[in-house]
Amino acid sequence: MRNGAPMGQCASSSAPGNPGSSTSSSTKDIEDVMAVVKLANDKALAGSGSSPAAGRLWTKKRVGVTAEGSVATHVAVVPKSDKAKATIAEAIRGNLLFQDLPQSALEIIVDSMHAVSVPPATDIIRQGDSPASEFYVLEEGCCEVWVRTQPGGKPTKALTYNAGSAFGELALLYSSPRAATVRSTTACKLWVMERGVYHAVKRNFTHEAFAARHKLMDSVAALKGLGPHHRALLVDALVGAEFKAGQPVFRKGDPGTAFYIVREGTAVVRDGGPAGKELARLGPGQYFGE
Repeated sequence: MRNGAPMGQCASSSAPGNPGSSTSSSTKDIEDVMAVVKLANDKALAGSGSSPAAGRLWTKKRVGVTAEGSVATHVAVVPKSDKAKATIAEAIRGNLLFQDLPQSALEIIVDSMHAVSVPPATDIIRQGDSPASEFYVLEEGCCEVWVRTQPGGKPTKALTYNAGSAFGELALLYSSPRAATVRSTTACKLWVMERGVYHAVKRNFTHEAFAARHKLMDSVAALKGLGPHHRALLVDALVGAEFKAGQPVFRKGDPGTAFYIVREGTAVVRDGGPAGKELARLGPGQYFGE
């Protein structure tokens, strides 16, 4: 959960009578909407002729393509305003669910999120619900978090969510029942990420990153003599790092703590500072720091 606000900033509601049951006639409708995982089948993908796109941020015609097992899955792009995209991007920034994903994966997830509107006094999440399959970003409205600490006990209000908050990630991270009830106190508009989309995207980009590290390792001639076991250890140890043009990677005299392989771009080796004599230019597959 993220961006909780101090209690009292939103209109208050009474405690949910039973966090495990519906408190509004609209709850079932909301659940029906949320149950629709926005994934087309692989037949639709094959007929579309679409391919993965790097593109610029949130290109409207971009189609996100992921792999779940051996089946390609077409992730639908749900139109949304630039403001909504910015709200979602800010809400998920630093969230545990997304901390290991590259920007291109985050863009696909943001594109896939669909909108749900709920009236006041609706349980969006109910404590004890399992399995948990949605993550939420609150674009408009206010919600309260209620927690029942003892079975049969009275729930207490723990937190208030305002626009820009995100919640629901813990149950998805740990495959556990919902730990609290989140109830709308006003009419709310939320953006919803489906669990199926998240896991498909994460698996695909984890696989792609692993394959890219292997390819990079294969491009280093000095390492070709290593056995499979040692190569696998090095692949697992590789960590990506990005540097702006002109930014020093390290300076002469610095302690040597890392070995670098150029994946993209050019690294210039100089004797001394930026004005020092140029000794070499290194491109993809070449290395330094050994």
